[in-house]
Amino acid sequence: MKKTLLILCLITKMVYSQTGIVIYKAESLKNYVKDNLKIKAISEEIDIMTFTLSYSKKSSYFKKENNLPKDQRYSKLARILIRSDSDWFQYSDGLKSIVNREVKDKVYQVQYKKMINWVLKEDAKIIDGFTCYKAVRTELNKRTNKYVETIAWYTPDIPVPYGPLGNGGLPGLILQLIRPNLVSLTTKKITLNPKRIKKTPKLINGELITSDELVKLMRDARKVTPD
Repeated sequence: MKKTLLILCLITKMVYSQTGIVIYKAESLKNYVKDNLKIKAISEEIDIMTFTLSYSKKSSYFKKENNLPKDQRYSKLARILIRSDSDWFQYSDGLKSIVNREVKDKVYQVQYKKMINWVLKEDAKIIDGFTCYKAVRTELNKRTNKYVETIAWYTPDIPVPYGPLGNGGLPGLILQLIRPNLVSLTTKKITLNPKRIKKTPKLINGELITSDELVKLMRDARKVTPD
């Protein structure tokens, strides 16, 4: 009996790990926007955004869904703020998280360190029926020279290393991502092993650079003096 249960558990995990489509709902964290009308407007744009993550065993593709913005200008600022102005590609081989960016008519592949340096916690909670565990990544914001935390809630029940906005590398799919004082993205709907998956775009070929190298290229392109 125990052997049968073990086999069933392994089969279930294998089934979960093949393909999936995840819809995320964005929510701005409003505890800091009370008196700032510009940030309030950006916050309102974030609140109407949804995103889709399509994954297979080897890779994933994350994009913002089309929605009718309240204000085009603030919608664009919102996308830049939460880093959804480009589509994200993730690869389980080497835990790579990459976006395409164009600078001076040249397309680059920009790799971000969003699938490493997590600290796993024992905290647990249920999201959409799945048991999720907490992971935290601490990074230095070079503009403010302050450390910020990104919090992820992942479920080992869906053992793929993917998540929203390029974040991943954990022992399970991220069902909720929280960037403190900014935004949270929470699973709205999960479709495991869908019968049909829309064809997703491919990463455009280009020179592979780091996010720091991208910042330098953009500064040079704008002739901006470094901070």
